[in-house]
Amino acid sequence: MDNLAVLSFESSNLEEVAAQNDLKLQTAPAFSQGQAPSALRDPKVLKAIFTADFFEAGRNSDIIELKDKAVIVHPIKFIAAAPKPFKEVQAEVKIAATKVEAQKLAAEKGRKLIAKLRAGQDLTKKEQALFQWQDHSAIDRRSDKVSAIVLAKAFAMPKPMENITTFAGVADQSDFVLIQLEDVQTPKAVDLEKSNQLAIELRRDAAQALTALLIDALKDDAKIEYNSELL
Repeated sequence: MDNLAVLSFESSNLEEVAAQNDLKLQTAPAFSQGQAPSALRDPKVLKAIFTADFFEAGRNSDIIELKDKAVIVHPIKFIAAAPKPFKEVQAEVKIAATKVEAQKLAAEKGRKLIAKLRAGQDLTKKEQALFQWQDHSAIDRRSDKVSAIVLAKAFAMPKPMENITTFAGVADQSDFVLIQLEDVQTPKAVDLEKSNQLAIELRRDAAQALTALLIDALKDDAKIEYNSELL
């Protein structure tokens, strides 16, 4: 190993090192730190490669000893990070733009449905086909039957008056969820430990609800422009 270390230090490339020691030489295409080839993903190897002077020096690295092997790396070419050409990301841009528009459309339709439901109006068959109610009874703040965003929104809704159902909606990832709240039941007694835990959960749920509402509002106000002829 000592002779190998000396030879690697004295050589300007890895071809000579590999030839004299009957070692396997591999060349990897350009990659970023987060997309390294499997043979180079060890933190020790990445640390050696992505140091400020590795490419500037242009020399072989020290021997990097791993669990089952030893590695020596040599820089070939440094390519600075830069935006990809539009042609390379065209499909991704189109998918992202379509997703944003679909989310916005779902939110708009959802709010219209909520307005009709709150006004006591019947939904048309076409409107009823846009969603499907799911019944969740006896839901508490720690329930995992629905997402945290929907749960936080439901518990932020005012308690319904007797025999009156309330409605609300919230964006949840790529969907817009309609919430129909029929009744709220308050426990008769809560011990101190549960009360403290509940207070923590209330603060967490409130923060999640505010974040979800903020994101929803930003999406509504966001404006994305693109040349449809390029897509």
